[in-house]
This record gives sequence, C-alpha cells and structure tokens, in this order.
Amino acid sequence: SQIVYTILKGTEETEAADTSSDADLSTVRSYITNNENSLIETYFLNLGKDFVDEFSVNGFDAACAKFNLEKEDVKPFSLNYGATDFADSPEGSLSSVSSNKDALLKLFSLKEKEAGEPFVLGNKVIVALCTAITNEVPAKAEETEDAEETETVKADPYESLNSKILSAEDSLGDTYLKKTGAYVDTFESAYSKVFVRQ
Repeated sequence: SQIVYTILKGTEETEAADTSSDADLSTVRSYITNNENSLIETYFLNLGKDFVDEFSVNGFDAACAKFNLEKEDVKPFSLNYGATDFADSPEGSLSSVSSNKDALLKLFSLKEKEAGEPFVLGNKVIVALCTAITNEVPAKAEETEDAEETETVKADPYESLNSKILSAEDSLGDTYLKKTGAYVDTFESAYSKVFVRQ
C-alpha cells in the first residue's frame, strides 16, 4: 500500500476574524464545541478560580454580585455514590453528583465555611461553599387539624434507612441468592430439630 501526503501552503495575507459576522461566529463556536471543548472548560474553571479569590476577600454574596451569578442553596444530603435507594440524592445543580466520585470527594472534603476549588459537573462549573455539616435529617412538617398551622416533627434519621436496607436484603435474597444452585432451604428441618421434641 502507498501513503500519499498533501501539503497546502497559504500565500495570502492573514485576516483577523470578523466578529460581527454571525456565520463566522457560528463556525468558530461549532469548531471549539466539537473539537476543543477543554478550552471552554478551562476558561470557565479560570473564572471559577477568580470567583474563589473574590469570595475569600469579600464573601460569597459579594462574589456572586460581582460575577453576576445566582447563588443556589442545596439542602444537606448524604454521601450516596451511585444514587442508591438508601439515601436521598441532592437536588438542583448537584443532582448528578452521585455518579461522580471526584466531585463527591471534593464536596465531602470541605470544612465548614470553606469554599472548594471549582470543578466541572455536567455542563456547569461548580464552586461549592460548605455552610454546615450535620448528622441530622431535616424535620418534616405534618399538618394538624387547623390547615394553616403545621407542627414540626423530628424525624428519626435511621428509621427510613433501616427499612430500606431490610427491603433491599429481602429483594436481593429473593432475586439472586435463592435462585442459585448453592442455596438449600433447610429451615423446616432445622426448626424441627431445634424446637420440636422427637
């Protein structure tokens, strides 16, 4: 087989891109998005680092105002890698974090009142500020007889988790373990041997 090379040489003077042309801007945007996506990430990550610098001097709200960003409050959430049913996953911009090990490590390494380094999550650059570290489950509101009044009841953080674990164990046993050839049900013979007098 034969390899053929073609070398093209441009001899005309170079011209600056016409930034007023929608067609040129669309061509550049398409090229960068399809072939140089890391340039976009690097640009916004650098903006995120500038945001962290501003935050460390003037505070989070002031940094948001300077960079024209909207702060998003996320409710406390458990470390739930893989989005298992055992614990709730976060909402909002962090909704996909449960499948991103590196992002979870960054978030759960933060100390209280500490802002982390910016990181990419989906199509967003996230700068997280740890506002609190808690082991408590947010209380749920229950309606009383008066529809306008609500009573806050402290939730047991382990009650829901325990029931989910027990349910998963039963499901796992029924679905996988009991269907293997290695499983032998000896409950009746063991019960009669231990509890029934012969």
